[in-house]
Amino acid sequence: MFDERHFFKPFDGKMWRSGYIELTRGCPFSCTYCVNSFLNDVLYCKEKKHIRFKNINRSIAEIKMLNERYKFEFIFFTDENILTLPFDSLKKYAELWQREIKLPFYMTTRVETMTDDKAKLLRDMGCATVAFGIECGNENFRRKVLKRFNTNKQIIKAFSLCRKHGIRTTANNMFGFPYETEELVCDTIRLNREIKADSFSLSIFAPYMGTSLHETCVKEGYIKEGVPPRISIIDESVLDMPQLKRERILELYKNFVKYISGEMKIPA
Repeated sequence: MFDERHFFKPFDGKMWRSGYIELTRGCPFSCTYCVNSFLNDVLYCKEKKHIRFKNINRSIAEIKMLNERYKFEFIFFTDENILTLPFDSLKKYAELWQREIKLPFYMTTRVETMTDDKAKLLRDMGCATVAFGIECGNENFRRKVLKRFNTNKQIIKAFSLCRKHGIRTTANNMFGFPYETEELVCDTIRLNREIKADSFSLSIFAPYMGTSLHETCVKEGYIKEGVPPRISIIDESVLDMPQLKRERILELYKNFVKYISGEMKIPA
């Protein structure tokens, strides 16, 4: 069904013949900028099945079948927070992976879900990278505006555990939230300097319909009612905020890595 070129994806400076797999589906968290909070309220409110787990043996058999057919070199897990899998199930999955799959992989999870035991399991499985969402480096802003209740201490610890076990890390960040100021952006830069991730991802906030932050943006007059004609997470902000202009958001976005590396001084 697919042109062979679609299997090749870049990762860490190399092209890999890659497969995309999921072990879990859904997310138990309710970040205000994310569609999952909407899905959890609308679709699963009766049964409270915010996250579902695929059968362990079924998942391994599926990956083996796909790998035999397409000859993968690398796996990308598309799960929102793969480490929400119970530890006993994760341990069983790790044992099966080491015995029957033996491929490097990329995964995303929340910092709250990372422990020393889990990091060790991931290392033994051959995990190539764990990506964690930081979003904003200010705890108070994360808690009040984004409904992310992790602490900076938890963030630092999660990256430290991965480093201890030799697992490469990616830090996912976002600029341009409603109510955000340049000082808050600088908090994000400082935290990224402290965690010393191996790579960084940065997005510009997008006020997607259905999220509570979209409603906030309309209420505050940062956007007009309805869907903005164009939304981009890499080119520009669509919010018109007096305390943090679109042009400044884009400027901070373009120089983010330079700020983290020390090539540019953090704005005063």
